[in-house]
Amino acid sequence: MIPELILYLLKVNLALLLFFGGYQLFLKHFTFYSLNRIYLLLGLIYSSLFPMIKLGDILKSNTILKEQIISITPDWRGSVSYVISQSPDSGNIYWQAGIFIFWTGVIFMSIRLIIQMFSLLILHLQSEPSGSGDYRFRVISKKLNPFSFWKTIYINPQYHQPEELQSILKHEQVHVKQLHSLDVLIAELSIIFYWFNPGVWLMKKAIQANLEFITDQQVLNSGIDSRKYQYALLKISVLPQNALPVNNFHLLSIKKRIAMMNKRPSNGIKKSIYLLLLPAIMCMVLVVTNSKAALNNNPLSGVIKNLPGMPQIIGINSYLSDEGIKSSEKLNTPNKKSGIIPPESTIQADTTKIKKIDKALLSGKFSVKGDSLRAGAKKPMYILDGVEIKDPGRINPDNIATINVSKGALNTARYGSGASAGVIEIVTKSALTSAIGNAKPVIASGFGQNQSEKVTLGGLNNNELILLDGKEVDRSVLNDLSVMSVGKIEVFKGEKALSKFGEKGRNGVVVITTKKN
Repeated sequence: MIPELILYLLKVNLALLLFFGGYQLFLKHFTFYSLNRIYLLLGLIYSSLFPMIKLGDILKSNTILKEQIISITPDWRGSVSYVISQSPDSGNIYWQAGIFIFWTGVIFMSIRLIIQMFSLLILHLQSEPSGSGDYRFRVISKKLNPFSFWKTIYINPQYHQPEELQSILKHEQVHVKQLHSLDVLIAELSIIFYWFNPGVWLMKKAIQANLEFITDQQVLNSGIDSRKYQYALLKISVLPQNALPVNNFHLLSIKKRIAMMNKRPSNGIKKSIYLLLLPAIMCMVLVVTNSKAALNNNPLSGVIKNLPGMPQIIGINSYLSDEGIKSSEKLNTPNKKSGIIPPESTIQADTTKIKKIDKALLSGKFSVKGDSLRAGAKKPMYILDGVEIKDPGRINPDNIATINVSKGALNTARYGSGASAGVIEIVTKSALTSAIGNAKPVIASGFGQNQSEKVTLGGLNNNELILLDGKEVDRSVLNDLSVMSVGKIEVFKGEKALSKFGEKGRNGVVVITTKKN
């Protein structure tokens, strides 16, 4: 199974690449430098935070929009194929190695930033406070390019003419007033955690370049002669730069900065591109990186899939809760009385023709599709809240809590000979009277038994404890486990998992018992 950390990093780094791609393709050549600053910073921050957004909770009140988004959302968490190895734990070796390399890089980049900040502190302590007119700065003894960090300007005046000094100080003062060091630090912190992604390095470079464009624009707008200012840039370019996380006076090539200074201002109507591009990228990464299971709030029907030959299933229509499995199924006895099955009960079932239920728009009718429902074949029995109905076409899907479609001798024992062609049991959220009405339809579609199908678990958190015949195994082992060999599956969560399995069950437990046991 893919560790949550790897999933998080994949999401973040996809977003970083998309944000940089949007900047490079659409925004880079605009002279709206302040808007570019907002875009780039928001790209870094949003990329780190959006994986924590639960899209399913946001869309809970809008079922129509939720269904539309689910239809285009990839099911990348539903099932993952793994290479089977002789050792049960070997399937995680590659993920563990990747996580180790990741944290090694994080530690290295953290040490790098600490050393840089320590070097800056030493340089600050060795400098002397000074001033010129309205500007305050610290004089350094080293031959370095002028720079600023936070609210302090560092410069060695002996390498600059008096007329140049004023242009340099005005430039660095813009960095100080607009807190450009904050942008640089955010970029440096992002590099610590996403060091392996070229997107974050490109974002950092774009942020630093854009800050210089902002500053050059502000300086020229203040009334300084552009030729003298550009000449000062050319002269200072021969001084060595430092590798500290600061705002250097000379960062980019002189040719590029002069070209941007002389560029005609962009048409104001092009600002509308920001209003379209930014929300588009934010929504796209949020939808694409969510799974169908997450949007469906992890129902157990998404946990146990492709099990067409199982004789025992714990809670076919159950849902996971903090207390364990809660069943919403109703079983009906031959005398039509119904009762609720306890969460721990084992349901005997012939699931040879399991059907998968989907909601869709189709003439406002409830219809069933399956290999056992050909033209002329006997129709299944419909049970709504424990009562047989003849016309299911006006059932309101919004009121449906669970649907169970099954076939076999168990149905005949429950409902009589009329259930020989199968039973579709529908449990609504409200009373029968409120469930009937004109509404969107429900389609039930299914598949036949496949002897070679393997056990697939989806819709969980990918870090549950898995026990196969009492032994702890990795999820990759299930890739070699035929559904025909499975006798029972039990899912435990919350306090029940902790009380029964101890600390190992904190993230939930899936217990699989094969028929041989």
